[in-house]
Amino acid sequence: DLLRKEGVAARSTVQSFDWRTLKHVQILAPEIETSCLTRERGRSGNLEPAQKGASPWLAGLDVDAFDGSVPRLVAAAGCRVWSPFFREVSKEALDEAKRLGLGVVVWTVNDPADMEPLIEMGVDGIITDYPDRLRKVAGARGIPLPDRLRSRHSSGPPRRQTSRNPLPEAPFFSRGETACGTSFAVLQS
Repeated sequence: DLLRKEGVAARSTVQSFDWRTLKHVQILAPEIETSCLTRERGRSGNLEPAQKGASPWLAGLDVDAFDGSVPRLVAAAGCRVWSPFFREVSKEALDEAKRLGLGVVVWTVNDPADMEPLIEMGVDGIITDYPDRLRKVAGARGIPLPDRLRSRHSSGPPRRQTSRNPLPEAPFFSRGETACGTSFAVLQS
């Protein structure tokens, strides 16, 4: 309700590794975009391929039922955005996601050397702890950049209120903060 009250629901995204949460958002606020976060490998992985039954993180869905296709799994979950760990996205999976109409926003990319190939590959956005680094990489590629937003923790004039000032039309590059304080940057075409 707060996002609706502030007039930002249409430009908000809720992302989670626990897709049960995203199902609730899709039911309660279908105008709010949802993003399925994925991690294929490691102890924090939520996909659990080749395991018996569905992962408890995937709202009853099983990646093996989709022949291991994470983009198809994400589309079946009703998300409009797939957010894979940046080291786990391939050009083939990215292309499949695009064919399915999904946006692809990778996470958490902090090294400019990793940002370049992802932009070249065609991701729609990059989540980073260092948006200044991504601004530099994007600026060097000629991607239009809006004015910088000042952190509410920095000195100087107060930060402009993004809920009162809509972001420029695409293509654009923006910076923001999630509820937990991690910065992100998005490229849109």
